[in-house]
Amino acid sequence: MNQISNVKIRRAQSLTEYLILVCLIAAGSVALVTQFGNVIRAQMSSAAYELAGQAQEGGSAKDTVQGIEKKTKRGLDDFWKD
Repeated sequence: MNQISNVKIRRAQSLTEYLILVCLIAAGSVALVTQFGNVIRAQMSSAAYELAGQAQEGGSAKDTVQGIEKKTKRGLDDFWKD
């Protein structure tokens, strides 16, 4: 009886450790996307333009990131506007 109890405790402990690990990975992913999301978006946009055979409109990647940041910073008063 004691062995069955120990097996259940170990399974629960393993599941809890796995859940904590998944939560830490998810929180880290959210932090990375929040920090570097605009840079990644600018690089993907630049790569898409070059694959399509077009020149990048913004010049450098820094200009593209700044353009994206200006476009995406909105408040509740202009939520429905494009």
